[in-house]
Amino acid sequence: MSTAIPKSGSSSASGPAAGYFYQLRYGLLRALQLHKKHPTGRIVIETIDDVTFVGGNLQIDSQLKHSVQADTLFSKYNPGLWRTLAIWLDRMNEGISDQHEFHLVTTSEVSPHDPLAKLMPGSDDLAVSAALAELELTATNSTNSTSQKDRSKFMAADPGDRLSLIRRIQVVSGTPDIAAIAADIEAEIHFACEAARRKEFREDLEGWWVVRILDGWKAAKGATVELEEVAGRVSYLRERFEPSALPIDVPDEDCGDLMEERVFLKQIRLVTDNERRATSAGPYFGTGKAPIEPASPN
Repeated sequence: MSTAIPKSGSSSASGPAAGYFYQLRYGLLRALQLHKKHPTGRIVIETIDDVTFVGGNLQIDSQLKHSVQADTLFSKYNPGLWRTLAIWLDRMNEGISDQHEFHLVTTSEVSPHDPLAKLMPGSDDLAVSAALAELELTATNSTNSTSQKDRSKFMAADPGDRLSLIRRIQVVSGTPDIAAIAADIEAEIHFACEAARRKEFREDLEGWWVVRILDGWKAAKGATVELEEVAGRVSYLRERFEPSALPIDVPDEDCGDLMEERVFLKQIRLVTDNERRATSAGPYFGTGKAPIEPASPN
């Protein structure tokens, strides 16, 4: 994953640090989103790509381009683009399925005049062909020394492979940054708790997620998480955050009519002819306690 270089005067570590945390948050968001259609799938972090989804025959490799600067543009000249295309070409040569997709996800905007704008979700074959032609022209004519090797590799590939690669790419621009993506995660878990506690719920879920990813990395097995495991954690937290269904500190005088209808109270009356004893037992239903009665006179 790449992160835009901060402007002079800003912390040189803030960009990369934000990028890594963004990667973790984005992975959690995708796990929550994809579970709805692919409950048996899994998310892989920093093993195959920045974030990869695998489910059945479908695989989505996502490269994340996070920027700590506002109002930045991601363009056909960006060296990170050509590095990504070179990596994806190698992956294609290793053999991939027909349902393999490559997603380029950036918090920056893409100019509508850039060929990358023609690779947004829903683009047709005509737009894809036009994007490929413009990228080939850029690869040939650009004088950027940083991207020269990767651009040369792109042009050295078989024309059919270049077309196959570009057809598989979806560019997702202007995505929420590391702070704003938290709201997207909360939107995905809106059903799990009341609105006032949604931020707390998300923070608990994220805490578990980060530890889960780090444990995978430490075990040298790669950070792979089943989507059902994520759903299970949401269910667990949902129970923890569920408001108590039991009434608390309700005056006895407000419960008289409700008490009369309780099966528990009717059962007590069957075994005693003492109405006072039956009525006093009602409030202790479900508490595991028994009412204390005054001692009988000798």
